[in-house]
Amino acid sequence: MKALALALLFVASGARADDDKLARAKAHYETGDGLFKLGRYEEAIREFSAGYALAPRPHFLLDLGQAYRMLGDWKNAAAMYGKFLDEADATDPLRPKVRKLLDEARARAEKQAVPTGTTSTTGTGSGSGSGSGSGSSGTTSGAGAGTTTTTTTTATGTTITTTMPSEPPSSLRKLWWLIPLAAAIVAAVAVGTWLALRPSVDCSAATLGCFDPR
Repeated sequence: MKALALALLFVASGARADDDKLARAKAHYETGDGLFKLGRYEEAIREFSAGYALAPRPHFLLDLGQAYRMLGDWKNAAAMYGKFLDEADATDPLRPKVRKLLDEARARAEKQAVPTGTTSTTGTGSGSGSGSGSGSSGTTSGAGAGTTTTTTTTATGTTITTTMPSEPPSSLRKLWWLIPLAAAIVAAVAVGTWLALRPSVDCSAATLGCFDPR
């Protein structure tokens, strides 16, 4: 009789422990569901995982898969969908939908796993000339805007590099005298315009604002 009473006590204690786990698992689910609706998917995953640890119900796995899906983590989403199909009852009405979600997640996960290629383009400049003379060789290239670099190698193997400013085009050399003339004309026009348009100043009073340049 005493042994039977102890057995019933253990059964009752186990039932209360199971009820406590279910209550805590439900609380985690409700918290996770609220976080999921707010778009806080990483926090929702923690809550769903805690609930599944307390009460390993397959539908926690579906919730986890959906949260990973919203994060774009297709590999983990596929893992959760697959685990749901392994653990859910064969008659579960959600199985067809989850199977489609699993196929989509696997396809996207494969695309994520493919490394993206990089393309690099290297440009090289051209337009260098080379010449040779007795006992030496030379190379001339444009080193920058307005300069010319000449490299000469003597018969003894000595390399001499010279950088000189490029000569202006012949047309500009012929018209160089127009530059100072144009500057003088612009200056004369500016002075004449200022003298013609300046306001008359009343200098009857000795103030800082009264200054006659004439």
